[in-house]
Amino acid sequence: MFRTKIFQFPQYSYREFFKRRIRDHFAAAVKNENIQQTEFYEKCQDLLKVIRRQSALHRFYPTSKLVIEEEKEGKETNQNS
Repeated sequence: MFRTKIFQFPQYSYREFFKRRIRDHFAAAVKNENIQQTEFYEKCQDLLKVIRRQSALHRFYPTSKLVIEEEKEGKETNQNS
């Protein structure tokens, strides 16, 4: 669920930020043995709301692609040919 929402961000930097944030969130939950499932679920729902809100906000403001994004697309196109 998180990954599908992350890819709604048109900007590379935001996608990478939320990937790291989700990874860190789950790693912290694994280390914390005292966390209840319901508490963890609520935290995940809050994080998902933030991601949805931010992706909706960023869709209103188009940006140009970064150099790294253009290079990635070029490599993927060459591999598919």
